[in-house]
Amino acid sequence: MNMINRRHFLGELIGTFMLVFFGCGAVAVTVLFSSHVGLFQVAVIWGFAVTLAIYATRHLSCAHLNPAVSLAMAVSKRMNVRLLPMYWIAQFLGAFLAAAVLYGLFASSIAHYESVNGIMRGTHASVATAKMFGEYYPNVTTLVAFTAEAVGTFLLVFLIFSLTEGCNVGRPDDALTPFFIGMTVMTIICIIAPLTQAALNPARDLSPRLLAWLAGWGKAAFPDEPWGFLEVYVFGPFAGGLAASWVFTKVIQPLMANNKVQAGCKCLNDRSSEKKRWVTMQIAADKLTAIKDYYGKILKSKKDLKTDACCSPDSFPEYLRKIMEKIDDEIIEKFYGCGSPIPPGLEGRAVVDLGCGTGRDVYLVSALVGQEGHVIGVDMTDEQIMFAQKHLEAQTKRFGYSYPNMEFKQGYIENLQKIGVENNSVDVAISNCVINLSPDKKTVFEEIFRVLKRGGELYFSDIFAGRRLPEHLQADPVLLGECLGGALYIEDFRRLLREIGCLDYRVVSKRKVNLNNPEVETKVGMVDFYSMTIRAFKLETLEDICEDYGQVATYLGTIPECPHQFILDDHHIFQTGRPMLVCGNTASMLSETRYGQHFKVLGDRRTHFGKFPCGPSMAKTEDGDSSTSCKCI
Repeated sequence: MNMINRRHFLGELIGTFMLVFFGCGAVAVTVLFSSHVGLFQVAVIWGFAVTLAIYATRHLSCAHLNPAVSLAMAVSKRMNVRLLPMYWIAQFLGAFLAAAVLYGLFASSIAHYESVNGIMRGTHASVATAKMFGEYYPNVTTLVAFTAEAVGTFLLVFLIFSLTEGCNVGRPDDALTPFFIGMTVMTIICIIAPLTQAALNPARDLSPRLLAWLAGWGKAAFPDEPWGFLEVYVFGPFAGGLAASWVFTKVIQPLMANNKVQAGCKCLNDRSSEKKRWVTMQIAADKLTAIKDYYGKILKSKKDLKTDACCSPDSFPEYLRKIMEKIDDEIIEKFYGCGSPIPPGLEGRAVVDLGCGTGRDVYLVSALVGQEGHVIGVDMTDEQIMFAQKHLEAQTKRFGYSYPNMEFKQGYIENLQKIGVENNSVDVAISNCVINLSPDKKTVFEEIFRVLKRGGELYFSDIFAGRRLPEHLQADPVLLGECLGGALYIEDFRRLLREIGCLDYRVVSKRKVNLNNPEVETKVGMVDFYSMTIRAFKLETLEDICEDYGQVATYLGTIPECPHQFILDDHHIFQTGRPMLVCGNTASMLSETRYGQHFKVLGDRRTHFGKFPCGPSMAKTEDGDSSTSCKCI
């Protein structure tokens, strides 16, 4: 089991353990000591148990903590189906361990309660204590109980999808989502529990029930008609979760997506709007087809490119050059890119490369993250993915790994969810001159920030324009393929990030693109293009301008690739051991991300001193190049 799988396994195991320990613990103290009065108090504890368990483990796994939720996620392609068995094992095991710990804590109290109340364990009367572990439905038929569990789980899964779906413009902030999921569980328990005790979770019922059977309750742990507990508490939640997955994915999600595009201010039945939307979609499809043909069939090597926009002149730092020596020459020759968007400090991290092409950057990053890290390369072109994959085994051996820590997925960067890249699952997203090729850049950035963990980093190189391109140039197949037709006007890029909630980004390096082609210059010579490397972070603490709180940051020199200095952007170069005044945003970028362990940041935001005088301090050459590039030295 590699590092990524271990994280997922431990996340689900620990989270389910916490959920069952707190929830069943509340039931146990209610039965034994009458500590809680009434259903509502127990339901509140279950709700907070779910909330706390998700907060505690969502940085490790997807924090499903429920086999029915995991199945629904897999069926709807919100998680990789290959992870499903591992998730189930972790969830059932976590629930069993929690029940075992609870039994160890309360064994003497349970024995005393049974003695005082004349209960012989294993008889029907001992259901009174067995219900601390498993659920029962003494007042309704098996059919009614099955329906109740299915309906309750349907509502739970439906609301989980609603609370986490990017197309839902009304969903809460990611930081609040676990709270609302917990409140959903609490509300459902208040309604369903009088019928079935409201398991809503096969692991929560079956594993503690098994512990009760092993601990001497025998038939009292399974007192229903033959396999009644299995129908109600296992098949019921699975059926409800699958139904919710189908309804949300096939019915609700498409409506949400349409509504998001039109922002709710135009009638969906308006024919002119529908026609315009259809035309826009058709243009986007045509652009993607042209790009796939250009990169999949026309370009055979860098020599076939007409400009240097898709070829980086940047020199690699020494540590990357050493890795490049281990990468097959064929991979390097067929790779196209406008920069070297590989940040430092990647060991043990999960990274996704958007538009990986032949896989050069994936293989570079593979060597940096180590055996315990993981890299996903995504590309829409079949030819590129097949080429990258054929080198997988050889490169794994060259890096000295016992198994691959990288994988390649054919798909669109506008829909990472479809290929199984999950919410809050990635530490770093990189891209090398690819986002400009997308006809729907806003969706690309929304997907990036969906899959990034809190504090995760987007680090990419791309082509930007000094003005907006006319539509006929945006549709030109050669300009598109040369990374010019889709170049974003830099101010529109700023506005786009702002719309999706990222209020600050940093320019690491910038150079003017020399077209060096008379035909291309004739078409688009009035536009100035720049190759830029940019970083942005998934942080809710960023403000729209740099503010001064009197904070000071000192680089500790502990990033292996950067012993002497760390370059955050074109005006923040931190020398090892030298304190530097920083704005509030920079302080957050350095302290609330993976870089936090490498910096000492003093001060907080309690005292405000006004606007921070933040801006590029480096000299620029006449052609617009920054005087430094993204290097650690």
